[in-house]
Amino acid sequence: MNLVPAQRLASPRRGAVLVAVMALAALSAAIAMEVAYLTRIEGDRIKLEHDRIQAELMARAGYDLALEILAVDDKEIDSLEDLWAKPVEFARDEGSASVTIADESSRFPLQSLIDASGLLNIGARGRLERLLLSLDMPASLSDKMIDYIDADDDPFPQGAEADAYLRMSPARRPANRPLHSLDELALIDGIDSAMAARLAEHLTLYSSGAINLNTATPHVLVAACGKLSLDQADRIVTRAKFSRYTAVKDVGDVATLDAAGLDELSGQTGVASSTFRIVSRGVSGSADILLTTIVERQSDRFAVKYRRIE
Repeated sequence: MNLVPAQRLASPRRGAVLVAVMALAALSAAIAMEVAYLTRIEGDRIKLEHDRIQAELMARAGYDLALEILAVDDKEIDSLEDLWAKPVEFARDEGSASVTIADESSRFPLQSLIDASGLLNIGARGRLERLLLSLDMPASLSDKMIDYIDADDDPFPQGAEADAYLRMSPARRPANRPLHSLDELALIDGIDSAMAARLAEHLTLYSSGAINLNTATPHVLVAACGKLSLDQADRIVTRAKFSRYTAVKDVGDVATLDAAGLDELSGQTGVASSTFRIVSRGVSGSADILLTTIVERQSDRFAVKYRRIE
């Protein structure tokens, strides 16, 4: 009987062991690479979250600074000469912030179209029509805007209610409530996105007091007073940029208004503001946070009317 040397029997076994060891080493290396990759990804995620939190804190610090600026403001007269009208920037080790404060009382109060009992305010409708005409838009859009926000389904002569919206593609319904955002303007029949964007520059959903003569646009002033031409309103606005009005009657220096016109303007405008829009941007690392807040000045504090963070 022939005997096989022991080393010949062991050779295939050693080869299999070697292959197994090499495979295990390759697997270990792959696992190590995967762990390193996941560790790096997790580290990046943690860094991004850290930056986001820091950016939000910077944005909120900017908002707090804006409130401090408004707190020391003269409540009797607000103008573009005031400290609140100047942009502010600051930086810390954690990041930076930039803050702007705008006068929401400079805009036409869209919610004034419908009163607390749900009835149409005829005077506000006329003012809205003047605003639309001054912007080279059809005055008939006022009917569509009113129909979109009033509670009933009875259309005005040039308006549109549920039956018209349900025929659209895609079909939808009018809000039948006050707008929650000016973004909704683009949903109103007859108003495209470009028109909505232009209208939004002159409208507010949050200010219900008098329009500030010192900060309003010419178009809003024309809406406030039917006796004003756009040219006269331009002169009023130009004067306000260099010398604030301390009383509505001061517009007589640059615009000719009879007693009825001055009364009408005085009924809709003033020289102080009640509502402000604070936009605070916080930046930290790769994170960029925008905090928009609308506040209303009250006797001893500022009440938040709207807030959006993005």
